Amino acid sequence: MAARLVASPVADYLAAGFSLIPIPLRRKGPVFRGWQLEHNAISGHDNPRSNELIDQNIGLAHRWCRTCAVDVDDYTASVDWLRDRAINLVGLLSAANAVQIKSGRKNRAKLIYQLPPGVEWLPTIKVDAVGLELRCASGDGRSTMQDVLPPSIHPDTGQAYEWVGDWRNLPTLPEALLNLWESLRYTPTPKERPAPGKVIKAGGRNDYLASLGGSMRRVGMSEDSISAALLAQNAETCSPPLGDSEVLKISHSMARYEPVAPNTDGRGLPLSIDSPTIGSPSPVSQLPFLIPASQAIKNVTKAEELIENFIEKRAYAVLFGPSGSGKTFLALDIALSVAAGQPWAGKKTTQTSVVYLNGEGQRGMGKRIKAWLIHNELLDAELPFYLTRHSLLLTEQEQIEKLILEARTVDAKLIVVDTLARNFEGNENDASDMSTFNAHIGHLQAETDAAVLIIHHTGLTTDDRARGNNQLKGALDSEFRVVRDGDLIALNATKQKDIELGDTMHFESEIITFDSDDGDELTSLIVKPSGKEPYRKGVISGSIRELLATIKTMQNEVRVRIEKSGRSDDPKVSRKQLAERMPELVPDTLKKQLLRLKNGGHVELSRHDVWLKPDDWEQG
Repeated sequence: MAARLVASPVADYLAAGFSLIPIPLRRKGPVFRGWQLEHNAISGHDNPRSNELIDQNIGLAHRWCRTCAVDVDDYTASVDWLRDRAINLVGLLSAANAVQIKSGRKNRAKLIYQLPPGVEWLPTIKVDAVGLELRCASGDGRSTMQDVLPPSIHPDTGQAYEWVGDWRNLPTLPEALLNLWESLRYTPTPKERPAPGKVIKAGGRNDYLASLGGSMRRVGMSEDSISAALLAQNAETCSPPLGDSEVLKISHSMARYEPVAPNTDGRGLPLSIDSPTIGSPSPVSQLPFLIPASQAIKNVTKAEELIENFIEKRAYAVLFGPSGSGKTFLALDIALSVAAGQPWAGKKTTQTSVVYLNGEGQRGMGKRIKAWLIHNELLDAELPFYLTRHSLLLTEQEQIEKLILEARTVDAKLIVVDTLARNFEGNENDASDMSTFNAHIGHLQAETDAAVLIIHHTGLTTDDRARGNNQLKGALDSEFRVVRDGDLIALNATKQKDIELGDTMHFESEIITFDSDDGDELTSLIVKPSGKEPYRKGVISGSIRELLATIKTMQNEVRVRIEKSGRSDDPKVSRKQLAERMPELVPDTLKKQLLRLKNGGHVELSRHDVWLKPDDWEQG
């Protein structure tokens, strides 16, 4: 017969300094979004939220009360694995001050510790091969991991968890375990790790281990932890291995340097929610500043690409063009192709989850997405493509943190922002505001390891550049220009840091018709690569060119006003206001020149308005 939840010890837990999380009775983990964040944990002996824990299972939020756990899912394998690393698991479990949580399941164990003074958190490490987990915080320390506390009910056995030992006096994590934990927290990057089967020969062993040791010290690892990690790397990858004394000399040398900064990830980026403001300067590393050429040329490889010869992984890119040029359709085509892992415009893609910041309205975007899925015969596929319900102000730290959390949840490696204007608060022409935006995008990339593609408008008076301060273009890895080219859409790269600028690509539209959920007939457009020759509009010159430039300027002004008001109207120019803007043209001349522009394929006319010819394109 299943056990029932006994009298709740919540008040005692809170008085002891535990941070708690409510968990449904038939589960081993929380189910509400954001439970990992500090503000959602329940702490303090008089916290009014403690009633949320009544008749619930209870989770211990390690990160927020400086506790941790050694979770053993395979006791036999873990004993041997830890023994090889000079740690006696049997001794830890039988120590006089040991505190355990028992679930009643065989061949398992769980030790609970408090962290040593000065250690605020440790990243959770899984050793899957032996069923061992060292549990505390997320890899960057921004969120917590949890363990279920007694007298919660185990969902599989139906029995209550039990304490063994005095949980009110948790022992401090032993130094040997701390050193092992820190040695495991550092994983060599692909560039630092030799290719499979490759060994480091004499002549390169010292440089290889010194480079690894320097990286470990930058993230704050102690000399003992660096020594343990380098001894393991030496034995695994160096042939023949250096003597232990030589490896320890390297560790000692690296330990002389100061870490980049406390609570950072080795690049100076903050790791905790209450860390310094994004964009603030980080302390200067005291590691050697000069790098010899022989070191710089090691492991030089081609950049990893999200889309072949188009966008790199982890890139910062902008796709810009005037209103009505088809930017959104192209961006959706790119994003959905990546989510599907299918070629885009004949280029290979790397499949990944995609987050699309939607500033255009869910219904309209849903229609466009469905049209794309129908065209690509993927309507029944479950693509890892996620559309946001609304835009975010990415100039605000709190909102960039929200995006980071959501993107991590789905492991997105492409984030599309549509458009910059709808996700930006401030003045796009102000260097300070744009610098803040760039810093936040850089933080987003660093925390998610994702490429970020921004959809942006052109300036008021030109289609040749993205509007706003030049700080934006200076920060980019890639920039792409979208323009209408007759009845086609033209796309060309205007900036690529590490990819060659390719030829202009042309796309055409196709109308997709389908039924809505309530039986109405709907249509939307998709884009596809085109082999058509661009249609060239009639050549214009003199005063008629000035008239077209004025219409373009006024239409952009109208578009900006519409965006600021939050409406989605089509931007059109009043013919009356156009006449007032160009008083040198008498009414008859103005009428004739507008007709010439219309016949040349440049504008559309109504009785009261004029607008640039959209060539049957939806706004995008």
